[in-house]
Amino acid sequence: MRKNEVARVRLLTRWSKAELDALSDDNFLFPEERSFPIVTAEDIAEALSNFRTIEYRMRREVFLDKLTRKARSLGPKFIKSLSKDVRDTLNIKSIAVSRNPQDYAYKNKQEALTKAEELGLTGFHTCQSSSDLYYIPGETRDSFLGWFREATDS
Repeated sequence: MRKNEVARVRLLTRWSKAELDALSDDNFLFPEERSFPIVTAEDIAEALSNFRTIEYRMRREVFLDKLTRKARSLGPKFIKSLSKDVRDTLNIKSIAVSRNPQDYAYKNKQEALTKAEELGLTGFHTCQSSSDLYYIPGETRDSFLGWFREATDS
């Protein structure tokens, strides 16, 4: 093997080849290679374990950053599945979730966008009360409520 060549290693996974072929590219951490499938929160731990056991061609921090972004985009259950050492390494705070949806109504667009990014949502939508306009994280009401239901599900 050449000096910079990385050995190809077949990753151990709970997925069969047929199941992997049926998944869309969005279900993979690396869609271009169709590697590290992430469909359930348990897949986060499996990806971490597989990355640790193989010699992969990227730095650990880059992999963890990409995995964290994927977890954030999929919701709170996925974030919780990141191991404590990963959260500590990347300085990820646990998301404090309010059970009152009104706590996510902001009078300023930038606050709503910042919170949306923290929650793994994109954009914001507006909500008009009798006297005020509020900005809510998530591009649509449904995207916010989907996140909220998942986050507050005990």
